[in-house]
Amino acid sequence: MEAYGQTAYEAYAAHQGHKNYMGAPIPAWSAVRADIQAAWEVAACAVLNRHHKEVSHDDPPPLLSPITRRLAAAWHGWRGTRRTP
Repeated sequence: MEAYGQTAYEAYAAHQGHKNYMGAPIPAWSAVRADIQAAWEVAACAVLNRHHKEVSHDDPPPLLSPITRRLAAAWHGWRGTRRTP
């Protein structure tokens, strides 16, 4: 099953014509470093979690893999407890 981050990354690449901001080719998902893949996964899951909360008005189910959940927890710890709307 394709990861949510991969889906988001590939949609972004297609929207950009598979070129980055400097006009260079965007690499295939398999060539993207693991930490960048994890960042895309965290971002995609954040969107899914927000959508779930807005639709159902309760806390979303966990959508992150264990490794991505650790990265997300570290990011939230760095960001602090400030909540964004």
